[in-house]
Amino acid sequence: MKLKPTRVVTHNMAYRLQCDSCDLESEYTDWADANGDASDHEAEYADHWVSIVDLQEA
Repeated sequence: MKLKPTRVVTHNMAYRLQCDSCDLESEYTDWADANGDASDHEAEYADHWVSIVDLQEA
């Protein structure tokens, strides 16, 4: 049986949620968490659009 190597991420990522229709502004270190909360916000407020902004420097 051949095992796949484990990938280790050693850098910290940072993301910010911003809504076009309200004062929602939250920061996250996990994109999946940010995406989930953005989706929840848009589901609750159908006329809101949430952007996930990558705060990493290029």
